[in-house]
Amino acid sequence: MTLNPKQIIELEAVNLIKHMTEFEEDEENFEICERFVLSNLLYHKYLDPDERKIDKSIKGISEKFKVHAQLDKAKHLEDLITKFKDSQVFKERLEQHDLPHRLLSLLLNLADNPVNVEYVPGREISEEPEEEGKVDWLAILKDGEESPKHFGSESDLSVWSEDSESEELSSRSRHSDQHEPVLASRKVAQDSFSLDNTMETWFQENVQFPYWDEEQDLKLIGTNTFTTQIEQSLEQKGKLDVRTEKLSEYQLIREVLWMLRAPTESPVFELRNGEFVVTDLVALLSATDQAVKSMLNEVSSVLGHIYTLHGFIHQINCSPAGSVPHTVEAYTSGLNHGLEQFSRFLLDIELEISSQETTFTTLMLLDKLRIWFRKIKGLVSIHSLATRDYFDLGVEENCYKCMRILSVLYNAVIASIYPDMIDLLMDMFLMSLKPYLTILDTWLVHGVLVDYRQEFIFYKNSEDLEDVWNNAFKDRLYLPRLIQEKIQPISLFVKLIKRILVAGKSNEILYKMDKLSASQIVFFNLSIYNEFLSSIKERIPKFTPRAAATSKIPSIELNSTNDASALNDSGIDESENGHSDKDKQDVNDILQLAAEDEFLVTAFSNLIQGLDSVQEEVQSPRCEKLGINLDPMIPLESILSDSLAAGVIKHYNRSSQALVDLIMKELDLEKELSKARLIFFMEAGDLMQDFNYQIFQIIHRKDSDLLDSSSLTLLLQDSLSQRFEGWVQQFSCGFELSEEDKHSPVLSLRGLSINMTISWPLNIILSEDNMKMYNKIFLFLVNLKHSLWCLQSISLPEIAKLDRQIEKEENEDKELNENSFNAGQKQHRLQLLRAWLLYFVTLLHGYFMSRVVHSTQLELREGLTKATDLDMLIDVHQLYLTKIHDTCFLHPEVRMLKEAINMILGICIEFHTGIMKGSIHSGAITNWEDKYARCHNFLSTVLNEMVRKKKLPHLEGLAAALLHSCPQQY
Repeated sequence: MTLNPKQIIELEAVNLIKHMTEFEEDEENFEICERFVLSNLLYHKYLDPDERKIDKSIKGISEKFKVHAQLDKAKHLEDLITKFKDSQVFKERLEQHDLPHRLLSLLLNLADNPVNVEYVPGREISEEPEEEGKVDWLAILKDGEESPKHFGSESDLSVWSEDSESEELSSRSRHSDQHEPVLASRKVAQDSFSLDNTMETWFQENVQFPYWDEEQDLKLIGTNTFTTQIEQSLEQKGKLDVRTEKLSEYQLIREVLWMLRAPTESPVFELRNGEFVVTDLVALLSATDQAVKSMLNEVSSVLGHIYTLHGFIHQINCSPAGSVPHTVEAYTSGLNHGLEQFSRFLLDIELEISSQETTFTTLMLLDKLRIWFRKIKGLVSIHSLATRDYFDLGVEENCYKCMRILSVLYNAVIASIYPDMIDLLMDMFLMSLKPYLTILDTWLVHGVLVDYRQEFIFYKNSEDLEDVWNNAFKDRLYLPRLIQEKIQPISLFVKLIKRILVAGKSNEILYKMDKLSASQIVFFNLSIYNEFLSSIKERIPKFTPRAAATSKIPSIELNSTNDASALNDSGIDESENGHSDKDKQDVNDILQLAAEDEFLVTAFSNLIQGLDSVQEEVQSPRCEKLGINLDPMIPLESILSDSLAAGVIKHYNRSSQALVDLIMKELDLEKELSKARLIFFMEAGDLMQDFNYQIFQIIHRKDSDLLDSSSLTLLLQDSLSQRFEGWVQQFSCGFELSEEDKHSPVLSLRGLSINMTISWPLNIILSEDNMKMYNKIFLFLVNLKHSLWCLQSISLPEIAKLDRQIEKEENEDKELNENSFNAGQKQHRLQLLRAWLLYFVTLLHGYFMSRVVHSTQLELREGLTKATDLDMLIDVHQLYLTKIHDTCFLHPEVRMLKEAINMILGICIEFHTGIMKGSIHSGAITNWEDKYARCHNFLSTVLNEMVRKKKLPHLEGLAAALLHSCPQQY
């Protein structure tokens, strides 16, 4: 079976793919390759010459001649190619339109090493025909014609001639100002032809003149036009009201252009119910009124859109002074800016039309305008969403109005798929964003939030310095309303919102403390807005596909070193995506070295031109505000976010670091925290022990006269004055005695508290809530030390005295209960119970004072060193305090552990009270033993289970100690 050529090509294509790719025939990639190869071989211009490549090859040969100093060859080749392409034979209709390039391709393939071939100029062939003898063509053409006869003597025609001359002179004087050069050039012709007046009259009647200079009579243009014939035909059929107002196409085009610049009622368009419609019974000379209406319908809809935009701009401009947010004013300017661009586009078209040098029809005009029609329709759609119900909202909604406009514009920019629309929307967005960034800049630089029109996302809630960090600034609630309206809130500030607030509050504190120095204010040369624009300019060209494409120029090894600076901050190799200024400088340096050799300069000229073209393309002013080329493929969302972040983070770092330095160095935060630890956590052991022991003695004596705030404050200050005399006025005590405590055997310490005076702004960190937490930890540790004091204050002589008292009571009361202990048993049980309690309380005291308070302090110091703003200082301190609070079993979730510990601490106090009274019943001893054993075993079980399930290294030692010392219940 013989295969046809197509089948042979298909088989060879399969072999080619297998050889080049090693794909198997059942693979999907193999099928894709096969379709591609066969499509190019059978249906596309696979073997056709590429005109661009052929021209480039010819240009390269000419350049090679120049580089090798063969200038004659280069010039002769260029002349021959030009003459070849301009040959008359190729201007005729040929079956193959690319025949010249096919022939050139053949010659290029036949050429072999043209540089080394000796050039011998040949004889130029002239295409002009040989000069023939002169032929009197006028005589040949006039053969058989009679010469014109005279109409008579000049005297007979004198009257006619005088009238003609007077009319001619009158006509010349009437048009002398406008047409003097033209008439001067026609003087010879007027003297030669006697029928000149008739010709001028014909032109006046048949050529349309500018209708704005003189009233135009359409009847002179033609009475038998297409529209007139249609109307006459309709009237003959009995239809009424078919006569129309007729315009020339030139008039209609100018009318459309004027209306698009400033929509208003006109003879062609009428405003009905807020919408523009084409006026009835208006026709062209060559088109009926229905055809005109159908043709202009898309214009009327655009007129309505422009009228809407102009109306909004007018309403904003006429609003009372100070009632319109600056952002909305800027947005209005952006709208006006877009309409001015459209107006300039219309003016350019109008200039082209008014010159009347080319044919221009209404359909051609509409075709040119459609790109702007699409932009205006898209702009109105965005505008309607951004400003819906704008004038129904009050001044208190200004933030919502502004954020709605910015959100809609931002989402439109990042979602647009039309390059020209991106430019327009980007300009509007940047103009609208500028007032917002100006407010932000004032706040972050000068420390003052200036927002007189209530449009910024934050507002100042209070002037209270004590609470400047937490409640002085609040954010306005615009997000829920945007989400309710199904508008995606602008994500430009999402990642920066916290840093903006922190930086603003930091500057507020620095400003209040007069620490915002002039050097800090002028820290940056550019405003946030200008830095935002500058950052966009730097980032976008790196992602511009066109810039990357044009940069693919034949490479030349300019520098053999591998410069790491070719990688920018974004990780993009600039050497691949565009030529840097360093590359151009390197090439210029080479050219200076070879400046004396014009052939080397020629060899490098293409490289220089390529670099210049890339530079021009990057800086082409398509987007008026940015001066760059925007492209739908550029990830604008991330670029805009990163560009804004660059400026905001610099201000954040500056203001935050200044405040941290102020708090840590000048105000010495660590010293204040150290004071709190020494007092509340009783790290000043000897001083606080002196204070605590005095209190313990007072509450056991029930000397309530000494349990008041003043007396306790004096006790504390006396204790501190032994070593820290300068702290005395900073600390004071408070005490509240409840009615329940008054009737108890021992007064409770629940009402005791210590007050520490903190200066502003350190009280932002050591806040009132934190002071309450400090006091909770202090009370827990005081109760622990109280229990330990109760056990340690019971001496052996006191226990022996108690034993003698018990023995005396037994001799007096012979009838002992069978459950009662004798003196020896009570003594043994009490000594054993005291030992158990002393071990348990000492174990807890050592755990909390060493494993909790001291070790957590080291973590606090490390965290403060790493903090970069006041929020981090607050968080580090809060984490430190919370960790101690929770580790002391004060968290609500471990309430049962706290109650078990308090129960054992209560046994210690009861034990001490009983010893001091000298009377302890056997039932009390049994109850204490049982209660202690149960609490100890419970704590041991729970803590060991917690350690087993979670990684809690600080609890492991305590849990193990309790596990190995569990008492046995009797």
